[in-house]
Amino acid sequence: MNRKVRYTKMVLRKSLLMLMRNRPINKITVKDLCADADINRGTFYAHYRDPYDLLQQIEAEIQEEIERTLRKRGGSTQPGTVDVVSELFDFIAQQSDLCRVMFSEYGDTEFLRQILFIAHDQCLQDWQQMMPRVPLERLEMIYRFTANGIIGVLQDWMRGDLQESAETVSRLVMQMTYGGLNSFV
Repeated sequence: MNRKVRYTKMVLRKSLLMLMRNRPINKITVKDLCADADINRGTFYAHYRDPYDLLQQIEAEIQEEIERTLRKRGGSTQPGTVDVVSELFDFIAQQSDLCRVMFSEYGDTEFLRQILFIAHDQCLQDWQQMMPRVPLERLEMIYRFTANGIIGVLQDWMRGDLQESAETVSRLVMQMTYGGLNSFV
């Protein structure tokens, strides 16, 4: 990818995120993006089909970066549940401008769920070792409950301008999670 293409994609990405601060994706047009990015429509269509395509590519990049971060930190073995949650919060803090928009009321809530399900397999594996008598279906239900609670905490944390550190919030989330899980042990 040459510099001009990288620049164009960066400008469009920034424009979309800026526009999403004030309105949902379904209210953002190609015309809006091109005007804000100061590019013509032909240039936009050379890279994306529509604003949704641009948003999906941004989401794919974020998810890939999170997965890469978790793999790097985990080394040759999978990181434990606590490590996964801690790394997720650290990543969000480092990318706060981007994540603040993506996880806001105008962001894609389904994307946030996808991000949390990156840790799904590792959590279930850890929990099966902790609670071997609890059926997998019950653990799946507990995971969905926990993931949705974490989504709420993340959104509140982002709205509060990250006043608490990523470490503090991730510890609190894990304390609540494992406090609840102890009732099954």
